[in-house]
Amino acid sequence: MSARNIYGYGEASQPVSILAAQEPYKPIPPTTTLELSNVIISWDLPNEMGSPITSYSIEVLHKDGVTYTPDLVLCDGLDANVVMNRKCVFPVSVLTEEPYSLTWADSVWARLTATNAYGTSAYSEAGNGAILYTIPDAPFNLVEEIEYRTVSTVGFSWDTAFYGGTPIIDFSVMSD
Repeated sequence: MSARNIYGYGEASQPVSILAAQEPYKPIPPTTTLELSNVIISWDLPNEMGSPITSYSIEVLHKDGVTYTPDLVLCDGLDANVVMNRKCVFPVSVLTEEPYSLTWADSVWARLTATNAYGTSAYSEAGNGAILYTIPDAPFNLVEEIEYRTVSTVGFSWDTAFYGGTPIIDFSVMSD
């Protein structure tokens, strides 16, 4: 920069570096994926708007369908690995307990913000994909129903306590 008066311009000042940046754009919705007994929350890098992302705030929706809570142990958005990999792993056992209280067959919804040196983005829309399913428990109280026995058939009855979050399709009967 230089100043000018009626006699002309003076000498130029020292140059200064200017970074044209602002807070990141709102992230696109994250994805939740069920892998064995874990839910993986992952997301794409949002537009950083000229300054690298330094942290995220990742929140999971409760059973009530209204309240979101971050887990600063499993998904600490200040952790360099979380920032770099854009991924968190939640054991299903954590999501089925307080404060989330999700149950089998519930969808896992998450949202996030991104922060850089210039500020924090708006929250993403909630994203999901993971539905809490698992294999059913073994049937119990298995008994032969003698009144259905014939030369070529047998009859059974049983109870099933836990379906794994999805309807039972069929049962497999095995003999020794």
